[in-house]
Amino acid sequence: MLAVGTQGGRVKTFNVETNRTRFDVEGHQDIIRCVAVSPDGSILASASNDCSAKIWSARTGEELNRLEGHTGRDGCTCQMRLDGQVTGHCSYVTSVAFCPRGRLLATGGTDKVVILWDAEDWNVRRRLAGHSGTIWTVSFTPDGLRIASGGDDQRVLIWNLSNGKVLQTLCGHTDLVRSVVFSPDGKMIASGSHDRVILIRSAVSGLVGAGRPNPHVESP
Repeated sequence: MLAVGTQGGRVKTFNVETNRTRFDVEGHQDIIRCVAVSPDGSILASASNDCSAKIWSARTGEELNRLEGHTGRDGCTCQMRLDGQVTGHCSYVTSVAFCPRGRLLATGGTDKVVILWDAEDWNVRRRLAGHSGTIWTVSFTPDGLRIASGGDDQRVLIWNLSNGKVLQTLCGHTDLVRSVVFSPDGKMIASGSHDRVILIRSAVSGLVGAGRPNPHVESP
């Protein structure tokens, strides 16, 4: 199955063997920035400039849940807990990824925060704040123990999921980081940027395996 999101806010899935559309639904009220499929292929998630992420049945296209915070438009319609904490994003949702192991979904947005959602009850498990600009990409390690995020601040942050702390800050790009992904064994990490450079580094030491030499690595 191939899943895509459109500028018009539609979510579409295709059968890659037959090239036929499986479903085509009106998903969001603004541009869809990212889509992701769960490890078992049963659900998919979409992230949009309408300040929400949505959860869909990958089989039928039925909307299963809507994860939202502030509207970012005429007023605040944030979801709040009894303790007053905002549980969703405060602006556009720009990235989304499922954890390969365990029931977690990660979203990032223009509010500079990565949110980890429980993929069973869709409550917020943790908020990761460390970037100074929009987060454009999130990616889990294959073992589900770490997550990486990249964005406007030209940095890649690698987080420990058990405590929410930053393990490493990888610098070296000279423009926003648009994509980040771990190798299948989780030992290497690749980041792509609008500076037209791909950096391939050790996910442990941060040392470069290919790309621009000697990027700056900050340890916590």
